[in-house]
Amino acid sequence: MENSPVFYPVMDLSRTGCRENLTASDQRQCYSYQTTVYADYQSDPNTTVSITSTLRGANQWNIFGPGENDYSTDMVVLMPGNNHGWTTADAYLEQGIGPDNPTMPFATPSASPA
Repeated sequence: MENSPVFYPVMDLSRTGCRENLTASDQRQCYSYQTTVYADYQSDPNTTVSITSTLRGANQWNIFGPGENDYSTDMVVLMPGNNHGWTTADAYLEQGIGPDNPTMPFATPSASPA
């Protein structure tokens, strides 16, 4: 995943169940991981600040006929009170979304099964 369009750094990567119910022919692969986010702000100590970000991409090819698939990764972090620096965020990656997925958008990461 070093050259992949995901949040960086990728820490504690593990295969997980996908958020949507999959059909028998669905070849999606889903992963959870942690990444870091920089936030520098002041707020009331009773305030919770939420940061959410999503990246989506699509692959298209024409090898022995047209094909395509998509991928999506998102992260979310909740921070109480003030924050001045880096914090850890939970992230989720879903790859191989779509009607044709003989190839993945990037090399399948090494992860322990969920």
